[in-house]
Amino acid sequence: MRPDTRHKQARSIQKIDSNYHKSIQLLAALFLLLMLLVSTNSMAEKQQPAANNQVHAVLFYQPLCSECPSLIDDYLVPLTIEHIDNFVLASIETNRPGAKQVIEEVAKRSAHTSLKSQIPVILIGDQLLVGETEIRKKFPKLLTNAIQSGGLQYPEINGLDALIRGDLGGAAEPVKTFAKIDQILAWLVLAGLLSAIVYTAVTSIQNKHQLVARIPRSVFALILAAVGIGISSYLSYIELGGHVPTCGPVGDCAAVQSSPYAQILGIPMAVLGLGHYLVTFILWTAPGIVVNQYRRLAVGALLILSIFGAAFSVYLTALELFVIHAVCLWCLGSAVISIALLLIASKRLFQRN
Repeated sequence: MRPDTRHKQARSIQKIDSNYHKSIQLLAALFLLLMLLVSTNSMAEKQQPAANNQVHAVLFYQPLCSECPSLIDDYLVPLTIEHIDNFVLASIETNRPGAKQVIEEVAKRSAHTSLKSQIPVILIGDQLLVGETEIRKKFPKLLTNAIQSGGLQYPEINGLDALIRGDLGGAAEPVKTFAKIDQILAWLVLAGLLSAIVYTAVTSIQNKHQLVARIPRSVFALILAAVGIGISSYLSYIELGGHVPTCGPVGDCAAVQSSPYAQILGIPMAVLGLGHYLVTFILWTAPGIVVNQYRRLAVGALLILSIFGAAFSVYLTALELFVIHAVCLWCLGSAVISIALLLIASKRLFQRN
């Protein structure tokens, strides 16, 4: 090869590497801007005044209650979403400290001598509904009447307000069930995401930020991207169609999907995730579709996309842990895919010194 040709190729590679670094800086700036937009949008929604005709009710339940899963997942969650602007349902586990005394007080105000063996129970105003059958039969009418009458506050029962608010001050807010297994899974995923990002940074430094000339083939990466497309397609269908997601025995996907953080600028996160995985899938097929002069650019684009996916998953997982206080297993699954894709990219896209 002629010296002038090698010199031109070296300059071309240096130019591409320079563009890669500039792209990383631009990506970081865009990511910070995106976080600012999400936070601003969410704060604006939180600051909107509550509806005057808001109805507050209390659900008492037990984790091992046979009727509770179907009642909550198939009936109460969809009902809450349907009346999201007018209905607040506080859920209280009967094993919580202080719950026993409140339940006894509720029983005294009703015809029931004991409610301990009659869970689930819903308290709306001075009306007490016991068992899944009675709740499904009578609650919709009571809720509609209360909304039309201008709303209904929580009943004044000693200790109830403290249970609803927990350790927080201010107005009562719904208490969300947040099982320890959810927290453990979310923390493990968050640790995995941060570890993958650190590993990528170290790998980049060790290899002096030198990328390979073309994207290598990786069947595993294509499979992961395809699974990500499947998950995000399902969540997009749920979000756009107004359906209730199936989450299984662990997690509260409906709470996450109905939170203000489920959208950014009116676009569902699931739709953005679908676009991310589609582009990722296309780029991992680049060895067969990208012409020679664009293959190195495709390498940089794939690495940037992988880093962005993992970084955004860090943000979303942190929201579930610290803000929403609910975990979506579908979202955690997507985050695990982001971890794997970033690790593959770090392993395959850098030139090894």
